[in-house]
Amino acid sequence: MAQSVTRSLLFSFLDRYASLAITILSSLVIARLLKPAEIGTFSVAMVFISLLSTMRDLGIGAYLIQEKELTPARLRTAWGVQLTMGLSCSLLVALLSAPLAGYFHEPVLRDLLLVIACNFLVIPFGALNYALLVRDMRFDAIAMVRLSQTVAIAGVSIGTAYAGHGALSLAYGNLAGVSVAAIAGIALRKGAPWLPAFTELRRVLNVGATMTVSSLFSAAATSAPEFLLGKLQSMASVGYYSRANGLIAMVNRLLTDATYPVAEAKFAALSRGGESCAPAFLTALAYLLAVGWPMCAFLALMAEPLVLLMYGSQWVDSITPTRILGVSALLTLWTTVCQAALVATGHNRLVMRGNVLQALFTGLAAAAAGAFGVTAMCVALVVASLLSGLVWLKLAQGSIGFKWQDLHRILANSALITAAVALAAGAGLAGGHWLALNAVAQLAVAVVLGASAGLAALVITGHPLATLLRSFAASRLGRRRSEGA
Repeated sequence: MAQSVTRSLLFSFLDRYASLAITILSSLVIARLLKPAEIGTFSVAMVFISLLSTMRDLGIGAYLIQEKELTPARLRTAWGVQLTMGLSCSLLVALLSAPLAGYFHEPVLRDLLLVIACNFLVIPFGALNYALLVRDMRFDAIAMVRLSQTVAIAGVSIGTAYAGHGALSLAYGNLAGVSVAAIAGIALRKGAPWLPAFTELRRVLNVGATMTVSSLFSAAATSAPEFLLGKLQSMASVGYYSRANGLIAMVNRLLTDATYPVAEAKFAALSRGGESCAPAFLTALAYLLAVGWPMCAFLALMAEPLVLLMYGSQWVDSITPTRILGVSALLTLWTTVCQAALVATGHNRLVMRGNVLQALFTGLAAAAAGAFGVTAMCVALVVASLLSGLVWLKLAQGSIGFKWQDLHRILANSALITAAVALAAGAGLAGGHWLALNAVAQLAVAVVLGASAGLAALVITGHPLATLLRSFAASRLGRRRSEGA
């Protein structure tokens, strides 16, 4: 039986908070064990892997969630496609490893790609079951799988980096993570087929082909900055950008990874039942922006103490890019909810259109600014993010049918909450500098002041999240009283 939305969100956020804590700790250690150029080399390798990962999936995950009549034949066909594409991508990465290493003049890139090629042989054994768990909104099981995967990635990456394996340690960590996810997928594989088939190939790929093209453009947009910096600048420049982007992505993934699967499953259930997704869309957006916008603003303000504390002084060149990318993330945060609604309701061509335009904006920005360094690249990406964010809102409104005035109200409330958090955290940062506090103390003061201002703003604006928090606090207090009695 599917979990309630509130329970699903609870498990999803608990998973992401725990994973974020582990990721932060592992990043703190790895940033001190590896050099910027080593992390940059791994980031370049991941550019190609992200593109091939999209091809490997062929939109099967989205198909399994969307399909109204998921028969055994269609499920076996989806499994057959995933197995075939996993093997094909693994062979392709192995064949391309030497030419790509020569193109970037980085011999270690070949070894990285050979290790990563093994991932594609393992991933299918966890991917099918993961999509089915999302379809059934079993986010308790998903939380256990992803948390185990995060622990494996962190443990193996740190251990092999300490042993002196350099950039390869990150590849070993990734392989360990997908292996743990595959083992968990096999353990949870109740009712899923083992025997592949291709009898429903046309129906499966009818959705999958469109989603694959869409996802390829999305992956290209994400990868363009690192690819161009690696070619036009240096691997160290890629490393600085990667650390800045990684810090923003940690929080962004905390919000979007927790929100997207729950929102997609909920929207798909509403769509299958013939109900409108507009009310649920606006509610999800209100919750996400009320939390996400202040967090992005906080990261942009606190970039200096965060980077120095987490990564050390050798990463000081990542401070300014972190500030700028925090603004960029703020401008595209709603994209997650827009995509989830469009995918869940079967508007796959609109998703493709949005990803094509986003890739175009990002690619042009990266190409125009790549020769001028990391900071110029990040500034250009802010402009691309603004244009992309507006496109996604327009596409979502045209298909879901929410009212612009309702959206304006949500944006205004979120902006007020963000301003309150930014002013309070900024005052804390200024006070910390004036009192000559260290980075930890500065962050502590800013967090306390920012969180207090954010909660006060939630109450003053009458945000539904304040009502939810009050109800949760009241229920917890009532439970403690009853237990005490």
